[in-house]
Amino acid sequence: MLKFPKIKFFIMGALDALSGVLMLFGSVHTSGSTQALLANAIIPITMLCTVVILKTKYKFSQYIGAAIIMLGCAVVLFPSLIPFYTPPSATDGGVSSSQSDVPLFCALFLISNIPGALSSVYKEVAFIDADIDVNYLQAWVALWQFVFGFVLIPLNTLSFLGDIAVPWSELWSGMVNGGLCMLGTNIKIPPYCTYNTM
Repeated sequence: MLKFPKIKFFIMGALDALSGVLMLFGSVHTSGSTQALLANAIIPITMLCTVVILKTKYKFSQYIGAAIIMLGCAVVLFPSLIPFYTPPSATDGGVSSSQSDVPLFCALFLISNIPGALSSVYKEVAFIDADIDVNYLQAWVALWQFVFGFVLIPLNTLSFLGDIAVPWSELWSGMVNGGLCMLGTNIKIPPYCTYNTM
């Protein structure tokens, strides 16, 4: 178990972290109902990866199921791609404009499934002949997810994120204050760390 190549854990952690970051950014302007649907796209994407990489063969009915999922994603995304489409207002019982689906962010959320699917397929290949304790595996993958996620922190400054973009000058203080908040120390007045258990 200890001889298992650590580079494989790095690849898994990097793919998982990339998937998480893309999903996080994509969720900014993707409504909850759309997120729930787009998250299911990981099934056909994983199937495609296994067909290409592992040469897996599926039954016709399984391909039909995957096609139905992708068709559902297309049906949900199509209205947001129409230039003159305006989502119904909240007073009409629809989605408010602040919650509407922005095509770029929906695409990011959908694309986040690709590294997630690749990670699943890679794990299947990497562990085919390995006997590894699940806790040992999770610890190493979590470590590399953290490291890779830390490297991707500057992406939070990208201007396309709009109001939630973090200026370079506030990146470090934001991380420190967020860590303190997680530990239950209120930095802001009035306090925002409402789940303080300490």
